[in-house]
Parts: sequence; C-alpha cells; structure tokens
Amino acid sequence: MTGIPVASILGAPVSGLILDHVHWLGIGNWRWLLILEGIPAVVGGFLTYFLLPSRPAEAKFLTENEKDGITTTLSQEEEQKRRKHQISAIRTLANGRVWHLACIGFLLNIGMYAQSFWLPQLVKSVSGGYSNSVVGLLVMIPYLVGFVGMILVSRSSDRRLERKYHAAIPAIVAGIAFLSLGAGPNPRY
Repeated sequence: MTGIPVASILGAPVSGLILDHVHWLGIGNWRWLLILEGIPAVVGGFLTYFLLPSRPAEAKFLTENEKDGITTTLSQEEEQKRRKHQISAIRTLANGRVWHLACIGFLLNIGMYAQSFWLPQLVKSVSGGYSNSVVGLLVMIPYLVGFVGMILVSRSSDRRLERKYHAAIPAIVAGIAFLSLGAGPNPRY
C-alpha cells in the first residue's frame, strides 16, 4: 500500500521537471510527460509477463518443499472457501454489506484520484506562479505525510491487533479534509 505514496513522492518532482525542461522534437511537454512516465509501466508490464511465474511450481527461486507447501496451502484455502461460502452472484449483489463496502471503496478511490489529478493544479493556482518543478516538490509533501501516517497507523494496528478503527478513522479524517477543501475561498485558475 505504501507504493502509492512512494510513487507520488518520486513522481511529483519528476513530473514538474519534465513539464519545465522537456520540449523535444516540437512535441508538447505534457505529451512528453505521458510518454516518459508511461515507458517504465509498459516495460514493467512486458517484464512481468515474461519473468514472473504464474504458479508456485514455476518459481525457480523456491525450493521443492516451499513449492509443495504453498501449493498445498492454496488448495486447502480454496477448498475451505468452497465449503464455507457457497453464494451465487445474484445473492452477492443482494447483500447489503457488499454494497456498503463497494460504496466505501468507491468513495476512497474517488478521493485518491481527485487528489492525484487536481492537487498539482490546486497548488499551482495558490502558489503565486511557481514553476512546475517547485509545484512538483510542494505536491510531494502531502504524500510524505501520508506515507509516514500509513506506517504509523499500520504499526499501531499490528500492535493492538485491531483493524476496524485503524481503517475507519483515517478514512473519516480524509473525507473531512476533502469536504473542507470546498469551505475555503476558490483559487483562481
């Protein structure tokens, strides 16, 4: 989970630098941003397809005992799931808890994507004309705070062996923070 803020901690300054300094071949800087930041994802996708094993039996880095143990555990878990939770897709969609969790996931993702897409524009509009490179560094700050918060909350959750409130309270705080964004003065775009 910490990969998300780490990617933004590294990506925000790089994005600012690309927007400020990459104007090659008559192609717009925003297009170079998409090209240059998309290349590692495409290369990683191809490498994953060819290098990552599909099942434990194909993993060259595991011993035979480890492969057998993982395969046995996976098949036992699958059998246990089949015995305990035989429910049709229709019954799943009729379950209120499924809809409750789907709404929570939807709202959390809306907040995350809104922050990812609009935070640089918001920072740029209230920063008084800073360069894209400086905006990238400023945008990195909330992700640093989020990264530290994720580590501290997860450690506290592990120490106390409690999950519900450790997940709900940060989500509620994030929701209040997003709602409070609308309470301030509107920045000029």
